[in-house]
Amino acid sequence: AEGTPKATVSNNEFFAWQMEVLRNTSRCWSGFSELKGWASLELEMRRAAADFLAAHGMPEDEAQRRSVLAPLVMWASVHSTGSSHPAHIHADSTVSGVYYARVPEGSGGIEFVDPRGVTAREQGTNGESELPKPPFTHSMAVDVKEGELVVFPGYLPHSVELMVAPLEHEQSSSSRVSISFNLLGGWEPPLTTLGH
Repeated sequence: AEGTPKATVSNNEFFAWQMEVLRNTSRCWSGFSELKGWASLELEMRRAAADFLAAHGMPEDEAQRRSVLAPLVMWASVHSTGSSHPAHIHADSTVSGVYYARVPEGSGGIEFVDPRGVTAREQGTNGESELPKPPFTHSMAVDVKEGELVVFPGYLPHSVELMVAPLEHEQSSSSRVSISFNLLGGWEPPLTTLGH
C-alpha cells in the first residue's frame, strides 16, 4: 500500500508467500522443518498451548489431547527498522503465540488490545481488527526478549509495534526475527477427531 514502509511491505510479502504455500500444500513451508531446533520449537509451542488451555479452564486431559491433535500452523516474521504490523486476530485459533528468536535494541514489542468493544462485524474477514470503542480502549504493550515465547488466545487483538532500531546497525543483524504459531480450533469441548 502507498505510504507503507518498505520494511513492512517486505515482511508482509514474506508472510503472504508462507500462507500461499500453506494454502497450496496444506502444510507449512517444508524448509522450516530442516532448520536446527524447529521440531523442538514446535513441541515447546504445543506444550505452551496445552498449559495455556489448562490454565484457562479446559480440563487438563482435554488440553493435552488438543495440543497434540489440533493442527499447529507456524510461520516466520522478519521486522527491520520502520516495520510494524497492524492490530489483528486469529479467529480460527484457540491459542496463538510468538517465539522471539532475535530481538535487537529498538525492536517493537507486541501490543494487546482489550477485545471488549469490538463486535464480530467490526473484526473484518481478513483478520484485521478495528480498534475498540470507549470505554474499552486500553492496550498493553509487552517488551519482548530474545528466547521468550508469548502465548495468548487467538481472539485477542494484537499488533507489532514499530521497530526503531538504530540505523547504524547492519540490516541483517538489526532485524527482529520471530516464529509465530496458531493452534487451530475453538474452545468447544471435547475434541475427539479433527477433519474426519
